[in-house]
Amino acid sequence: YIWLQTKGPASVFTGGTVIVSGEVVLASTATAGAVVPALAGTAAYASVKAGLNFIGFGMASAFAVGYAMVDLCLD
Repeated sequence: YIWLQTKGPASVFTGGTVIVSGEVVLASTATAGAVVPALAGTAAYASVKAGLNFIGFGMASAFAVGYAMVDLCLD
């Protein structure tokens, strides 16, 4: 049995960086199962432009380590 959500609001684990509302969120390459924001001028930002590792958009600001609400866009 598995619960798999691919779209809509979801609580996701953040990988050591603050998530800001409306920010593009990616799969972390440093922490398994975590998400991180796509910061302009970084390799993560370049991967968003290429369509890689895109998870969704932050819905509310969140602490650096914990859980954040993200609008998933995995479909």
